[in-house]
Formats: sequence, C-alpha cells, structure tokens
Amino acid sequence: MLAGFALASVASVVVAQEGTSPYGPVDVPSEAMRRVRAALTHRPDGSHHLLLTSLRQLRTDSLRPLFEQLVEADHWTLQLDGILGLAELQDQPVDPALLELIEAPAERAAAIRAAIALDLVRVPQAEEMLRWSAVPPQEQVALMSELRLREARVDAAQLAALAKDADAKVAGEASVLLADLGDASAIDQFVDRTRRLSGPGRETAIVALARAAERHRSKACIASLAASAGADDATRAERLACLAALLATDLEVGLEIWAELFESATSNAARLRTALLLLASEQPIPPETFALMQGRGEVLEALGAAATAMATGTDRVEAFERILAGGHRMSVAWAMTALLDQPAEVASSIYVSLLDSLIEGRLGTPVLAIEAASRLAAIDPDAMAAVLRKAAAEDDAMLEAILVGVLSSDDRAAAGRLARGILGEGGRRCDSLAILAIARTDEPLSPDDLEMLAVAAAGGGRLDPSLEVQAAWLYLDRLDRIPETLASAAGEP
Repeated sequence: MLAGFALASVASVVVAQEGTSPYGPVDVPSEAMRRVRAALTHRPDGSHHLLLTSLRQLRTDSLRPLFEQLVEADHWTLQLDGILGLAELQDQPVDPALLELIEAPAERAAAIRAAIALDLVRVPQAEEMLRWSAVPPQEQVALMSELRLREARVDAAQLAALAKDADAKVAGEASVLLADLGDASAIDQFVDRTRRLSGPGRETAIVALARAAERHRSKACIASLAASAGADDATRAERLACLAALLATDLEVGLEIWAELFESATSNAARLRTALLLLASEQPIPPETFALMQGRGEVLEALGAAATAMATGTDRVEAFERILAGGHRMSVAWAMTALLDQPAEVASSIYVSLLDSLIEGRLGTPVLAIEAASRLAAIDPDAMAAVLRKAAAEDDAMLEAILVGVLSSDDRAAAGRLARGILGEGGRRCDSLAILAIARTDEPLSPDDLEMLAVAAAGGGRLDPSLEVQAAWLYLDRLDRIPETLASAAGEP
C-alpha cells in the first residue's frame, strides 16, 4: 500500500522547467513518455540518434522490446540503433540477418562500417556479409581486414581485384593483406602505382598503405615504408604515417627514422608531433631514446621525463603530475592514455592529484575531471568518495563534472554507492546526476528517491537531453510503464 502511494505521489510533481514560468504541476509519466518518443522519431538533424545512443549506454534488459521495435522502424538510422542495441545488450556480435533488413546498399554499407567500428563483427558475421551482393569495395576490404586480424581465411582472388580498385585506401589495404598472404608483388605494384601520382593523390595512397601496414603489423611493407619515409619529396604526413607503421612493425628501423625526423624538424611544433607519435606507439622504447627530448623546451622535457619514468618504473607520479600541471593539451591527452597501463596505485594517486587541482582552480579543464573521475571511481572508490566530498564543499560546478564522470564509470554498483554518499550535497543538477547513477543500479528507490528521479525525468533536473532520456526511461521502468510507453510510440491505442 505504501509503495502504491509513493508511486502515485510522484506521478504529478511540481517541476521548474528551464525557460518556463510559473511553476506548475507536471504529469511526469506523460513527460517521460514524450522524451522517450522523441528518441524513437527520426529527425533530419540526427538528434534522435544521440538520444538512442544514450539509451543504449544503459545496458538494461528492459530496453530489449524497444530495440526490437526499432528494428522494424521506417528509417534505417532507427533500425541501425535497434540492431546495434540488441547486440550490445546481449554482448554478442551484430546479427547479419537484421542488417539485411536495411535495404538500400549505401545505407547497409554505412551499417556495416558502424558495426565494425563498434567491434561487433566476428569471423562468422564477416564471412556472411561478404557473401551478400552489392557490398561496396570499401566495406569488402574492411570485412576481409577483420577476418585477417582474427587469423581467418580470406579469398586471395577477391583481394587481388580490390588491390586494383580506384580508391587508394581500398587498394592499399588489399595490397597489404595480399602481401601478408605471401604475394610479394602486391606491395611493389601498389608502390609503382603511387609513383605515377602526385600531390594529394600520392599522399593519400602512401598514408593508406602505411596505416594498413600499421594495423596489420605487416613485415612485408618494411622496405617500402622506409623508402617512402626517407624520400626527398615525401610530405610530412607521409613520413609520419610511415614512421608510425615502422615503429609497429620493425622497432629498430623505426627508431632510426624517428631520430632523423625529430632532429630535422624545423619547429618545436613539428618536433612535438614527432615525439608524441613515438610515445603513442605502445612499443618498449629504450629509455635512452628520450634523452633527445631534453633541452627542447618545457613541454618536450616533461614528455621525455614521463616516458622515462614509465620505462624505468621510477618517479611516475611526479612525472605525470608535471605534464598535467603544464596543461599542454596534446601532452595531457597522451598522459591520460598512458595512465591506463599504469598500476592502479600509481594511476589513483595521479587522478586524485589532478582532481584536487581542478577543484582548487589550478587547472581549468572540466573534461579532464570527467575522465579522471570515471576511472578513479572504478579503481579506488574510497579515494573517489573523498574527492566528491571535497568538491561538494568547495566547487559545485566541478562537482557536477566529477559526477558526470562517476556516472560514466564501468562499475555501476560503485558509482551508485558513491552517488548515494553525495546525494543532497550539491545543487539540483548534482542531485539529478546522483539519482541517475543510483537508478542505474538494482538498488530499491525510496519515495524521496523516486520523486527526485521524477523531477529529472520530467525535465526539471537541469540535465542535457541525452541524460534526461535516460532518467525518463529508468523512471518509467520503475513504474512498470515501459509496455505502455512503447505502445504509445507505435501508435497503438
């Protein structure tokens, strides 16, 4: 009886919606349903896709009937979100039979690319899609690339035809795959083709070959890549692409060319790009290599020190904090990526230091707070709880950014517990973010919790639309009104 009263009491709440006055009662289920229906309606600006992408991130089984309904939608982008949503929900590859429901060849090709990009294609799916008629060359080579990456058999005759394609990106990747199958002439033929090109056309072809070689760790391309990187008329884009591939396939040759390019760079900006390419290679670089970065300015010196600390396992916290404190955008981006490979205790210390600096105003990039909080919540919830308490006491705006990070953490149970500890400590948007994190868990909601979720679901929680639609779905799910919502979206009485 109490539960029924609680549900009834939040079916209509007083919500202060942005831009509306005066305050008045809002029929929350109707408002929540309206937000969900907006996600299910195709819009030319693509806003429906952003909403559906957000719903897909919930990974809750209550979404299954929604995705099944979308598969039969009248626009291919809605169909694709439903197909991808079902695959993600089941943690399974995409179902090719569902992709075939997208009838137009160009749209189906876009769907194939999306499934590959999301790592939802495995060997059986790639093989089945390659048997379809009218698969464009770009998607054919992408599917065959997926097969080779998984050490599955590919059709050499089909690859040979693709290696002659007019599109240099298609021909370059097909040539790399052919060479890895033992056709030594494939690379030579592609290189001969590039020699007949000039300007942007040649650059496109060489970069395509280099990126394919890097992706497949192709030993067959080493000589050609080294020659292209050292050519007198090579563009910097060509040299850097070839260098990235060589670092991935033959570290010794790659390091030689890297040192030459680094020393010959005519500006600090070019030298920095070359240094970051080396650091992004994820190869076991000898620590002495980084000595070249010393005496080249603060940014390069900080990068060299951090790379040396990673290689030797010493002074890592101090080295990373130096980069983060410097605030150089590309260096900070590299440091955040590199931290993913560091021990949890090292990463935790750095994330706490970074978040403290953001809260205290010594750094001013809220995006960093989101990323650092997301990771810290998963590896060290106790440290994250302390950071949340500090943000609540000192900076409500930064608390919002940190809560967005907590909300995006892979550990939803931990995120829910952290949010519960901070609920009521910030402003309305902070409370909305916190209750959203709690509602994503299996934790029962109290009447007060449900009323707070209702405010967010009805648009009064100052959330952006992508989070409002999540609040709306979770609210309707808690009220057991998903079937009614989907029926109304389908136009059923």
